[in-house]
Amino acid sequence: MKILNCPTCHNASLNPCNVKHSHIQIDQCPDCMGMWFEDEELSRIIPDSQLDLTINPNALSGKRHCPQCSGMKLQQVHHDPSDITIDLCKQCHGVWLDHGELQKLKSGTLVMEMPIESQTELQAPSQFKVQLIQWIDQTIKQLLEM
Repeated sequence: MKILNCPTCHNASLNPCNVKHSHIQIDQCPDCMGMWFEDEELSRIIPDSQLDLTINPNALSGKRHCPQCSGMKLQQVHHDPSDITIDLCKQCHGVWLDHGELQKLKSGTLVMEMPIESQTELQAPSQFKVQLIQWIDQTIKQLLEM
């Protein structure tokens, strides 16, 4: 089994770990907590139709190297729904996610799946929140007057 080095930390070796609530084993850096997904592993967690991680042929290579393909530079792809930049390998189709990006990807794809009305509801404050903020504001004003 090939030892994979972290594309961010460079000297740290990636350790195999299991993704929660799945039977998928990925490689994770113990230092920066970034994650390496081999070809098709990420799409088993988040369907391809929601990811849309197509590499633009004119895209510039990033600074990171693929841990699998020794020396191949990872391409950077912006994922609009989650507003993150993902590192992909053109050769082995592996994906590198920095710490926290998997959660952002999941959140971004969940919002994409929701009907427009539901997305608007998420963005609009609830009546309870509005009333609570008004009550807090009023209470603070009363306390300051004392």
